[in-house]
Amino acid sequence: METNRKHGVKEMAPPARAGALGDLARRFWSGRALRPDTVETAPAPAQLGRDVAPGSMLPPAPAKTRCGDLEIDRVERRAALAGADLRLTGREFALLLCLVDRANRVVPRSDLLEKIWTLEDDYGSNLVEVYVRRLRQKFGTHAGMIETIRGFGYCLRPVMGA
Repeated sequence: METNRKHGVKEMAPPARAGALGDLARRFWSGRALRPDTVETAPAPAQLGRDVAPGSMLPPAPAKTRCGDLEIDRVERRAALAGADLRLTGREFALLLCLVDRANRVVPRSDLLEKIWTLEDDYGSNLVEVYVRRLRQKFGTHAGMIETIRGFGYCLRPVMGA
């Protein structure tokens, strides 16, 4: 045992062994348990691309998307309906993206709560209904594009020239 003069604490010295086990023990005690040439590193998120999460094998969503008269620009975070810009809040835009990404398919209310509000359970909340109502108001005559599937969720259906 060695005495640490600064703190007056006795420390154990690394075990002195010969051979491969001794080399491994020395690297462990020195903090170099793995050789630098054997370390496998995962690519940094910046190398994977902006829109792809690490570990995800899905291709990134297209920058611009159309659904009937609705146009979405993900890069500029803008939405236009029949040529008129929609002024959407961040949550309204996120809700619209979830619906557009699954156009003509039912999006369960629970999925919307989990993805947009990061809530696993609604506990009687009417958040989704409030934001769907706001989107419908902003859609005006195109409000019928957002269909309620009672007991399941919502579905965005493209309607051309209402």
